[in-house]
Amino acid sequence: MVPPRLLAVTLAAAGLLGAGPAAAVSATGAGATFPQPAYARWAALYAAETGDAITYDGIGSGAGVTAIEGNGVTFGASDKPLGEAELTSHGLVQFPTLVGGVVPVIDLPGVGPGDLVLDGQTLADLCLRSIDFWDDPAIAKLNPHLLLPHLPVRPIRRSDGSGTTAAFAAYLAGVSKRDQGWFAEHPNDLPPNGTAVEGSKGMADAVAATPGAIGYVGFDYAQANRLVYVDLINADGRVVQPTLASIAAAAAAGDWSHGLTPSLQARPGGASWPIVSATYVLMRKSNKDDLAAWTVLKFFGWAFRSGGPAAEDLGFVPIPARAEAEARRALLGVQDLQGRALAPPDVTSPPPGASP
Repeated sequence: MVPPRLLAVTLAAAGLLGAGPAAAVSATGAGATFPQPAYARWAALYAAETGDAITYDGIGSGAGVTAIEGNGVTFGASDKPLGEAELTSHGLVQFPTLVGGVVPVIDLPGVGPGDLVLDGQTLADLCLRSIDFWDDPAIAKLNPHLLLPHLPVRPIRRSDGSGTTAAFAAYLAGVSKRDQGWFAEHPNDLPPNGTAVEGSKGMADAVAATPGAIGYVGFDYAQANRLVYVDLINADGRVVQPTLASIAAAAAAGDWSHGLTPSLQARPGGASWPIVSATYVLMRKSNKDDLAAWTVLKFFGWAFRSGGPAAEDLGFVPIPARAEAEARRALLGVQDLQGRALAPPDVTSPPPGASP
């Protein structure tokens, strides 16, 4: 894992401008912190293989959308996909790159990873502070094997515009019988009155340092920071752990047939992790700096083809093959100012032997 918040290296594009010395161009991306570890690892591997490199700044999904809409970066990144109206209004192309799990994490004395089990309603009640102490009867009923401490529940919340928060809120809105409307109307204020932190790293650090804390991070952050995750009861009534296999099961159960933004929350199947989200890249349809856009397209084409193992090492799951085929076709919408598609054939076509 590349540790710095900002992975910044020069993008060399040898031979792209004709004869003579290699030309240096700048290709920048910014947005979601959720996929940042994967993008950093991909960029390092891609630079070693090709000599090209990418700048990506994990500033949060909302800021990433603002950056690409304001022409401040070559690509933006968001865990919350934009709707067709906003894409059209700002002249953007959107495609998914990875799937990851969102994991409730806690800090309770004597409780290890996967020891605590919650259902959706109890998790919602904890986030809305309807439950004040960790030995509440609703939690104890689900965990008769645990001696729960009489410790105040201390929710941690994200202060920045976060696609991880949006995925977490969407799940809670779908499973809460009492407060469905609240989660739908306040997707960025979760939990209300919780301690506010910025970014996934801020969330991970705050939970680890706060006895009684509950928060949420991507599965990759839970792994990397050795946080105490919670097992959940899924849509089929099964207790499941967050693993690559359970996240992949949810991704496979998603309906990718009508566009590239399926709901992956609470998918059916006994093996499915219930809080799963795809993460997305945004690029302009019409690009003045066509060399930078071309390089970004080549980078993500390489990631689709060769980046899966590195992403899985970090706790992410590649998008299903049928979704990848659609995403490659979407890249044809990225053009220069004359309306010519910038993506070369090896980027827009699946590799030999791939079956969408």
